[in-house]
Amino acid sequence: MGPQPPGRSNTGLVIGIVMGVLILLIGGGAAIALVVANGDDEPTKPTTTTGSTPTASSSGAGDPCVVGVWVEQQSNYVFTFEGVAVNMSASGATQRFRADGTGELDMTAGIVATGTAGGKTYERTTNGKITFKYHPQGNRIYYTDVAGSGASTVKVDGVAKGSPVPVSGSIDPDTYTCSGDKFVQSGDTYRIELVKQQ
Repeated sequence: MGPQPPGRSNTGLVIGIVMGVLILLIGGGAAIALVVANGDDEPTKPTTTTGSTPTASSSGAGDPCVVGVWVEQQSNYVFTFEGVAVNMSASGATQRFRADGTGELDMTAGIVATGTAGGKTYERTTNGKITFKYHPQGNRIYYTDVAGSGASTVKVDGVAKGSPVPVSGSIDPDTYTCSGDKFVQSGDTYRIELVKQQ
């Protein structure tokens, strides 16, 4: 999920918090691209459940490689703030994928994403979490039952801008690869590289 991170959010579990970033998730989410959304920012985790689109289920994860605790080593996503698209980078968000098909993009430690655009420095700090159900199928992870908590704040050239924005996840699935202790989540405007912790 990147980000979110928070874009995962990071993230998914863009998730965002992506970072997002997912998210973030992201993600970032994710995660959870991610992982973290504020209307027009980073895509983080999750997906629509209409039509023939696969949906997440609490009956199981589907891909045993995904199950575990993952730390975002590098979360890159596009964050749009006041009409400016900024390429952001972050790390440190945690994505948890459980064997029962549930998971979360955790940015409660305070995930800081930075980037530059138009000669200005942007800093986005996310403190929060995105929970979800997930289902890997083919090379994608689909999400449902997404719920966010916490908020993100933005500084431009060190000056706080706007009010804190609640953390939430998007409805987009992640394209992913998973092998051993390496896990990569990506979408049109984000990429999250994770390393397995447990």
